[in-house]
Amino acid sequence: MQVWRLIGFYTCDVLVVGAGPAGSIAASIVAKKGFKTILCEEHKMVGRPCHCTGKLSVHAFREFNLPKDSILNSVKAAKLYSPGGFKLDIRKDSVDSYIIDRELFDSRLSDLACSRGADLLLRTRVYDVEREFETHVILKARKDGSPVRLRSRLIIDAEGATPILPGKFGLRPVSDLLLGVQYEISGIQFESPDSVELYFNRIFAPGFFAWIVPLSECMARVGLCVRRSMATSPINQYIDRFIRMLIDRGRLRDFKVEKVLAGVEPAGPYISPSYSDNIMVVGDSAGHVKPTSGGGIYFGLKAAKLAGETAVKCLDKMNVSKWQLRVYEDEWVRAFGRELNVTFLLRRILNSLTDDEVDRLIRKMSEWDIKSVVERYGDTAYQSKVIFPLIPRFLKRSLEKLDDISLLARIAAEGFLALIT
Repeated sequence: MQVWRLIGFYTCDVLVVGAGPAGSIAASIVAKKGFKTILCEEHKMVGRPCHCTGKLSVHAFREFNLPKDSILNSVKAAKLYSPGGFKLDIRKDSVDSYIIDRELFDSRLSDLACSRGADLLLRTRVYDVEREFETHVILKARKDGSPVRLRSRLIIDAEGATPILPGKFGLRPVSDLLLGVQYEISGIQFESPDSVELYFNRIFAPGFFAWIVPLSECMARVGLCVRRSMATSPINQYIDRFIRMLIDRGRLRDFKVEKVLAGVEPAGPYISPSYSDNIMVVGDSAGHVKPTSGGGIYFGLKAAKLAGETAVKCLDKMNVSKWQLRVYEDEWVRAFGRELNVTFLLRRILNSLTDDEVDRLIRKMSEWDIKSVVERYGDTAYQSKVIFPLIPRFLKRSLEKLDDISLLARIAAEGFLALIT
């Protein structure tokens, strides 16, 4: 299906801005129902440049028809390193997540959208709203450097962590960002190629953590994120500190940096409302990212599916007003809103703790055998599942020693402050 066009002018029923996983899934759903769909991507290739670690929950592959040939590795364990160097091993009986090739993954999903009738416009950057009408919107864009206009009845915004369009429609942007940098490194050895490694230390990852994600027995993604509001140095200085620490600990010897990747992610909270007249916002653009881990592909896919289904219903009714589109937010909040709220609260608490307190917390998790609860109930996609089983164990063991009571009181106080501010 081809969209009707004049020179420098395109028209469609639905304009999806951003050909990442969320944008492509939304475009696939709408195009499959026969609506004229344009999928815009500002870069010359879908999936490049890559800004992601590529760790994706098994839930995503169970719920969506995703390209399995993009899977590079599967993981079922994690090693948490405290600021003081203490290691906590957590291992599940079954695979928790897959490590994927994001370039291939994104490309396959955009191919699916096109096979269902969507038109893909590469090197097309949408940057402003020219005019809004009751039944459609005209947007300004540049394609291959030349100005074009896009007329659409409905917009699904999937631009990413720093979107332009939501603000043009009066929607509040995500207030803080994570700044990330990642190397693909060859020549690294692992104790367990099915285990990711997380490193907590404000020296090299203030407001977040650093990681080693295995791709194979000798290749890994090594990187970190820092919270923009907590960063006091350029991002390259943080990754240099982390690499130096790995070298000092003997983890990196004869290694080679194969790729350097950088990007940003929303740090929360999510935007609400995530819709207005003629627009719905999905994925990173809407802050559909867990603040504890930075994981956003799975929830982005779920939001995109709901946005696509809402779009079909509203277009059938010839009504794309915010009063009709509000059902989209009702649905995604019901699907994963609690996870975003809980993980935002946890991130607020973690960011308030000193490195010494984080060190004590990770050590206590081992001493109190809390890791067995995490191994039984833990789910990286739905992290709130482990919170309620943890609370009684945490309370019982922390009340046994005065030093532990002080740590519990500190966490409780920070949690209360996070709730009321």
